[in-house]
Amino acid sequence: MSQKQNTFFIGKVLHHCHELHSTNEFALDLIAKNNPIEGTVVTADFQTAGRGQLNNSWESAAGQNLLISIILFPHFLTPKHQFILNQVVSLGLNDCVGQFVSKKVTIKWSNDCYIENKKVAGVLIQNSLTSKMIQSSVIGIGLNVNQQLFTSNAPNPTSFSLEMNQQFELANIRDTLCYFIEKWYLKLKAGHRDLIQKKYIESLYLYQENAPYRDNNGVVFNGIIQGVDDIGRLLIQTNQGLKRYSFKEVQFLHG
Repeated sequence: MSQKQNTFFIGKVLHHCHELHSTNEFALDLIAKNNPIEGTVVTADFQTAGRGQLNNSWESAAGQNLLISIILFPHFLTPKHQFILNQVVSLGLNDCVGQFVSKKVTIKWSNDCYIENKKVAGVLIQNSLTSKMIQSSVIGIGLNVNQQLFTSNAPNPTSFSLEMNQQFELANIRDTLCYFIEKWYLKLKAGHRDLIQKKYIESLYLYQENAPYRDNNGVVFNGIIQGVDDIGRLLIQTNQGLKRYSFKEVQFLHG
C-alpha cells in the first residue's frame, strides 16, 4: 500500500542519494544553506556514518533498508514541549510498520520501534531551538526492511523481511511512512495533544506489564510502566513507589 498521493507536504520534495555521510547531516546542511520547504525528505541507499541516539552507530546494509530524514518547522512548539514531537514521529512510525507486519508492533521508550521483542527501527531527532520556539527539526529514521543478516553487536535487531519472509519495495515503505508521520503531525498542529499522548502511552512496549529493569546505579528491580510525563520521562511503578527516569537512566532487561 503506497500512500504517496495522500500527503499534503511530507515527501513532495525528495532528495535521494546513493551514499551519504548521514541523511540527517545532509538535511541540516539544506536548512543552513538552501531554505527547504517543510516536509522535504532526504533518503540514501547507504550511510557511512549513520547514528542513533547518544552517538550509537546504526547498522544498515547498502540498498536494503530505509534511511530517511524529514525536515519540519514546528514553530508552534516551545522547547519545553519538544517531546511531543517525539511522540508524533513514534506513532507515525508505529502505524507504518503495522501496515506491513502482522505481528505486534510497539514503541520502546523513548522512540525505538519494536516488532514483538526485537528492534526494527530507531529515531534520531535533531531540533534547533530558540528560547521561544523550535525553529527546525530533522527527523532521522533508520528502518530495517530487507536486511536479513546483522553483524553488529546490537542485541536484538530484526527487519520486515525476517519477520514476514518476503522482500519489500522501499519506495512503498517510504511513502507510507511519510503519510503516517504527516497524519500525526497534522493532529498535533490541530491541537490534539491529549489524543497523541494517550495513544503514545497505550502503544508503549511493556506498558502495564511487570518487567525487570536496571537503573543507572546498577540496581535491578521489577516495575510496571505507567506512562510518561510532559518532558518525556518514563514513569515506572516500583515497590518503592512511582519513579521517573530520563533517557539512559534506566535499562530494559526484557527484550
